[in-house]
Amino acid sequence: MEIQFNNLNSKDLELEIIKKPFIPISRKIVETKDINGKDGSYYIDKNTYEDIIVSIDFNFYVKDNEDLELRVIRIQKWLNSINDNKLIINNSMFYYIVKNINISNIEYDGIYEINKFTVEFVCEAYKYLRSNNKQTIQNNTIINNMYSLSKPVYYIAGNGSLNVNGNIVTISNNTDGIVIDTVIGKVLSNTNTVITGKTNINSMQDLYLKSGTNKIIHSGIQLQIKKNYRTI
Repeated sequence: MEIQFNNLNSKDLELEIIKKPFIPISRKIVETKDINGKDGSYYIDKNTYEDIIVSIDFNFYVKDNEDLELRVIRIQKWLNSINDNKLIINNSMFYYIVKNINISNIEYDGIYEINKFTVEFVCEAYKYLRSNNKQTIQNNTIINNMYSLSKPVYYIAGNGSLNVNGNIVTISNNTDGIVIDTVIGKVLSNTNTVITGKTNINSMQDLYLKSGTNKIIHSGIQLQIKKNYRTI
């Protein structure tokens, strides 16, 4: 059993996972309203989900106190200085996006002569498909999304139009290439700076890939997409 997080495998730190972590069921955020004179309550589905907490118990063995101090420093750096917030459990085909981390004290178990601690990874409810390469999309392409609603990234060269499920975006004054990132809701240059005036996007939601069949039509541009498939 192992995890990958922040560009390291737990095995790289000589950590053992005590038991398979429990992955909680994602819970929808639903608003409840009580109306005077009405039986029961009204439930309003917000189409969003609460964060989940993935709790993982680790242990490790060290020879002496000096080794313990160095190991603790490495563990804290791994969990606190985050450059990559993707959590992969046991080489799964999916990863979770970690939003916060809670670390317990490191305790010594005198019976087994090991040190142990627990990490709570606070994650988005969705898990994301690890295979997520840019794909070239030809005009009049059907994309079948077997997962949940996804927020793709569009890489566009040239000037013309992009039509996603009937929602049309015009691209102009595009000399060096642009990126439409529906995850962060921004249009970026190819140097990753925010730009304006090159598209007429009304809503980033118009460019999401819905679950099921999606039709992509474009004219005058070259198009690549990272689909960012995800599921509950």
